[in-house]
Amino acid sequence: MRTRPLIALAATAATLLVLGACSDASDAGGGSGGEGSIELPNVATVVSYPALPSGLELGLFDDAFGTDASGMSVEFVSSGADGVAALASGNIDLVIGGYDPAAMVGATNARIIAMTETSPETHAILVPPGSGISSIEDLQGLTVGGFSSSLAPFLALALSNAGLPSDYIDYIQVPPDGGLAALTSGAIDAWYTWDPFYAQAQLEDLADVVVDGTDFFLNPIVIVAREDYLAEEPEAVEAFLAGYGASVDWVNENPAEAAAYMAEATGMSAEAAEITVDRRDYALTVPTADDIAWMDELGQALVDAGTLPQIPDLSVAIDTSALENVLND
Repeated sequence: MRTRPLIALAATAATLLVLGACSDASDAGGGSGGEGSIELPNVATVVSYPALPSGLELGLFDDAFGTDASGMSVEFVSSGADGVAALASGNIDLVIGGYDPAAMVGATNARIIAMTETSPETHAILVPPGSGISSIEDLQGLTVGGFSSSLAPFLALALSNAGLPSDYIDYIQVPPDGGLAALTSGAIDAWYTWDPFYAQAQLEDLADVVVDGTDFFLNPIVIVAREDYLAEEPEAVEAFLAGYGASVDWVNENPAEAAAYMAEATGMSAEAAEITVDRRDYALTVPTADDIAWMDELGQALVDAGTLPQIPDLSVAIDTSALENVLND
């Protein structure tokens, strides 16, 4: 097992990003690496997720693939939706990112093959200290910023649960890394965001929490495969899931080291990284009936808000047969 300190993973991440950006779908995944090995996939993931780069650096994918898997092509994306878009184009085989109903509706060749995290406490609506805003009902007519071009799923579900229409707030798009400046300058009245931006705002005492996702926003992080890749490369999919499961176990057993990677790779403070890791629940699982019901509820909230034409057909979009094979081994 490779043991190079994880603090060096930022350089590894930058190298992998260049490899992912410069290679096409036909050769970016790398060769088989020798007799008995399995072709490496092309993967997209959000840079702040530590399991994949940590596992590659530590050699936790090597046994499953039968080769040194550290050369796996990894492209870092800002959101799961961006990753699914790359997958839909055929440039990516596997994506790790937050569940987004709109992305799944638009990518008919995408299949959810696993859940790898639920972290409701990592998402929140923030307001300036002393604003007097203490509930979602207090946001009537106010400007709320969020990452997406249309009403963010978190806000759509929060409004729906409160029995409020989608136009109850004046929603505008703000980039995630610009939201705090917009909030503190008064350009927006409230800001919907997630860790590490949420954690950093708390640490600097620059924002109060109106509501976080506890009790209503599951925030499932999912692994998505391209349909044809799932059918044509079942061994590679199962090898990836086996390695990812080992990586998730490592993150749970070594939270301080995982937080050090997050801080170094993203530029967030060490304190924000520690809060982020602590608020996340990492586990490689098959979505339960309750998980799927929540996904449907989220999709319906977006349909009701007028930002989604229909909810994804999850009976088609979810295929966990590969994960079930891995878990049963």
